[in-house]
Amino acid sequence: MRITLCGSARFYELFYKLNRDLSLAGHVVYSLGAYPDKESSKDWMTPEQKVVLDLVHLAKIENSEMILVIDPEGYIGESTRKEIHYALLRHKAVWFYSAGIVDKLIDQSPNIVFEQQSPRVATA
Repeated sequence: MRITLCGSARFYELFYKLNRDLSLAGHVVYSLGAYPDKESSKDWMTPEQKVVLDLVHLAKIENSEMILVIDPEGYIGESTRKEIHYALLRHKAVWFYSAGIVDKLIDQSPNIVFEQQSPRVATA
């Protein structure tokens, strides 16, 4: 399944973990395009960079079948609310981390199997 992770960049450690766990389960995972430094304030990017990153993230949602909202303790910020609204408008499934859904996603692994193939030689 193609999944976009959505949520506040303040939860970057959870983004890393979910990206790894879901990818290892065989899902295609889209995540944040940039992460703040641990010491950064809320103003870690320029307004122009925020616009670019927001548009890139919407394109990731467009390419996904679903979004997984990272919402520890139920926290959902303004940008994430906009992403949820966009996903619903585009008829994408919206699942919430706080609902304990991650284990289900891992159990529903697409079980990707790669067959070993002999290299092909181009002939004229």
